[in-house]
Amino acid sequence: MTMSAENVKLNTGRGEKFFNFRPCLFIAFFICLGILCARWFLENGVSFWWCASILALPPILFVYFKNKRAFLVGVALALCFLVGFCSYSLKAKDFMNTTYYNSYDSTAYGRVIKKTDYGEQTRLVLVGVSIDGKEEKGGLVVTLPTSFCENVRLSDYVFIRGRIKTETQLFGKNATFEEYFADDIRFNAYAEKLSVAGHKFDAFASARELLQERLCQAMGKDSATVAFGILTGDVSGIDDGLLDNVRRGGIAHIFAVSGLHIGSLYAVCVFLINKFKRLQDKKIIRLILIAIVLLLYGGFCGYSESVVRAIVMCLIAYGSSLVGIKKDIVESVSLSACLLLIVNPVSLFCVGFQLSFSACYGIAFLGKPLQVFQERVYRKLLRRKEEYPITYLRGERAKIFSFLSVTVGAQLFTAPILLSAYGYLSAWGLLLNAIFVPCVGFIFSLTLGCSFLACLLPSVLSSIILWLPNLLWTLALLIFQTLDFAIILQNVTLSGLFTLCYYLILIVLSGKLNLKRTERAVILLILVLSCVCAYIIL
Repeated sequence: MTMSAENVKLNTGRGEKFFNFRPCLFIAFFICLGILCARWFLENGVSFWWCASILALPPILFVYFKNKRAFLVGVALALCFLVGFCSYSLKAKDFMNTTYYNSYDSTAYGRVIKKTDYGEQTRLVLVGVSIDGKEEKGGLVVTLPTSFCENVRLSDYVFIRGRIKTETQLFGKNATFEEYFADDIRFNAYAEKLSVAGHKFDAFASARELLQERLCQAMGKDSATVAFGILTGDVSGIDDGLLDNVRRGGIAHIFAVSGLHIGSLYAVCVFLINKFKRLQDKKIIRLILIAIVLLLYGGFCGYSESVVRAIVMCLIAYGSSLVGIKKDIVESVSLSACLLLIVNPVSLFCVGFQLSFSACYGIAFLGKPLQVFQERVYRKLLRRKEEYPITYLRGERAKIFSFLSVTVGAQLFTAPILLSAYGYLSAWGLLLNAIFVPCVGFIFSLTLGCSFLACLLPSVLSSIILWLPNLLWTLALLIFQTLDFAIILQNVTLSGLFTLCYYLILIVLSGKLNLKRTERAVILLILVLSCVCAYIIL
């Protein structure tokens, strides 16, 4: 993409651009719009011609600015809309075109790729599934008593017998949309019998088992399960009460291996590679080395959606810096979103995807404005009169303001999604994120490095190697074991109009739109009143 932000000038009649055109951001937006329209089309049976009319909207809007280049951009964005629309429609059609089963006495065969214990019951996820001797596409979720599968390991081939039902419902109150459609899980089973037919060696699964063994050997039960959850994303062993308290504290995302974890590992890799002077001019080798480390760790975590998202973001950011492209968080995040949505358009409706990208956009849009605001308040409190330029900030004060602005920006952008998905918003989230995020990033890197050594060296040394991580996790857990973070905002329902106006308010406040002070104030007033009306009417 050779088109830059300066190539497309939107004539607002004021002699200046209304906003800086960012190609990847607009491409991602119209791909998302196409996916949303495709879902609307399928859910409501809307005529295709309504969707076709939306295809004509971008060129028409850009014709208004009487700019040939802008018109071509509008056509390109219409094609991006079509890509999103078609990719979602084709995936939904393939998902729905699945053999229907609803038998109380069927047999299935497959390989275990995930095992989650829920006390008396366990859930297995199988791939490479055959049902009653017929090979099928997609995965199978099996729920069965824990006693049936105590000896089942990851990568075991198993036979199960019981009720098997096709689960290809896309919409409705009981739809398992995010979990099944996005992960291509098409069948659900309640097993009455299970037998292990064999085992396929899987290096990643074996490494996870070895890690869990060494952590349990070197740490206390709570510290070991938390450390394993942080490193792999598997929280099934963590005490329910502790996990609930962490959720109420607003930092449950530390157990979902994502940007925080991959970003910490990425930072360590970049730091170490920069120490080798011989690699300074070998950009491709540096990129390959970092990609190998991140991909290996991604495989260790099972290539979950959040892990893949974070890896793509980091590699795009690092690759851009190596070739000398100006750092632009918005464009890097948007390019990552484009790649992931093209591969799996259903990700758009997954809470993890929404939280990851909303947090990144919150940092990109609000990070600098919030930092500017903090500095101005700070200087007014101290009655300082020096001129403001943010680039002149130096020292620890700038780092503190930068960190706080990043934390607040991410919290503001993710708040509506958290309320909608989980029905509550932690009042402690901002404070605990400010405290724990940098600590968890450091402890994660330390634990990962020590765990790697513990797995390579004899088991008798595990307690010594993991002594410091054990101490740090024990201290961190004391906070959640002694305090009850029960003050939360809950039972609040947000309408689509309220959410739209809320995000528009944040965008206007971000300064990304070139508005005069009076225009900004009027638009903000209208949007705030719209939010109030939308909330009251709902």
